[in-house]
Amino acid sequence: MIRVKHFTVGTSEAALEYLDQDINKWLEKNNVVDVKHVVQTYGQAPRGMSGHHEDSLFIQVWYVVPDSAE
Repeated sequence: MIRVKHFTVGTSEAALEYLDQDINKWLEKNNVVDVKHVVQTYGQAPRGMSGHHEDSLFIQVWYVVPDSAE
């Protein structure tokens, strides 16, 4: 079965480093070893408590559900 996981982050260097860590932890935690497709989209979205639009990166990771998770 193929599923998708979305990640959203700002575009600062620190935010991108956090994104790397977040995706890697998620892959490890869920035993994902078969990523089928990754989509990256750049745009603006309301972020934080103020709701001001800021540059954002949206990531979709399409993956096969590991047998142990079904």
